[in-house]
Amino acid sequence: MARFLSDQSKLVVFFESGTYANTSGTGEWPGLVQSHDIVESENVIQTRYLGQLNRNVGTFNPGPTDIEGTVTFIPQDWRLLGFALGSISTTSGTGQTNNYRHSLAEVNTGTRGNAFTSGTFNPFISFSLEESRTGPTTNQQSVRTIRGCVANTYTLNVSQGEPVSVELGIIAQGGSWFSGNSTTVTAGSNRPYLWSDSTFAIAPDLAGTAAVVMEAVKSLSFEINNNFTGPHYVNGSRVIQVPYPVNRDYTVEVTQDLDSTLVGSLYDVYFKGGSLFHAVIDINNTANAGSHRLILTLSGCKMTEMELPAELESVTEVTYTFVPGSVS
Repeated sequence: MARFLSDQSKLVVFFESGTYANTSGTGEWPGLVQSHDIVESENVIQTRYLGQLNRNVGTFNPGPTDIEGTVTFIPQDWRLLGFALGSISTTSGTGQTNNYRHSLAEVNTGTRGNAFTSGTFNPFISFSLEESRTGPTTNQQSVRTIRGCVANTYTLNVSQGEPVSVELGIIAQGGSWFSGNSTTVTAGSNRPYLWSDSTFAIAPDLAGTAAVVMEAVKSLSFEINNNFTGPHYVNGSRVIQVPYPVNRDYTVEVTQDLDSTLVGSLYDVYFKGGSLFHAVIDINNTANAGSHRLILTLSGCKMTEMELPAELESVTEVTYTFVPGSVS
């Protein structure tokens, strides 16, 4: 007998193409994974009935299976952000070898957005996760594969003095387990994105002119919530059919030291005055060869909450929340 220790744990991503919940190709490195927590619910149906002549549960029957999970990781690319938005298109750059521009765009339900997976239920971009725990004994490994994953929530976090991190919430269709060898994957070599690669700017108009960089941001988070529903149809199966997104929710929260040149705009114009604005989160990692840059454009933003406490000591902070009208 051997115990599984955490230094031998691994998470691998597989793309799905052809049909939903069917993997394709080789395993891909997801980034620097910090934790992976999958909750598989069998939803056992417990039935009591007249005549069993005791107070206990009478029968146990298999119910609908539901799978949810959270992956926390330090990103080395922005592929999974594209999975959360729904569309990734790539064009070659000019004047430089291996230079590409990846455009990430929102997908709505009236659009045939998934270029990789077909099917009558119009599937969103999906992927599979292989979680493995490797020990020293042959054929006594623990390898669990979760198929039909979709990015239900995606939260990008930037905090001073720390690497940029992501928390990805998924729902999935099915899972399997085996005791053999896990998939071999090469770790990513790109330096992680850091707080020092990042800037946040607000522009007073939707065209993005006269953008003002917020110089004293301490932390910010950007969240996509696709609000996926996993239907359990009457179709002879316990697993969910292809999940579908309903209303998309965006939330951005920023905490920064309050600046006398900005308090009028933030409080009076955008929060109390209700003016819409344009914002950009720019994360430019110049440590790697070529350009590894994310420009997240938030258009038609509306300030919804603001906290402006007066404290006995330290610098006055302001925390504000806003909702973008669209994101690319």
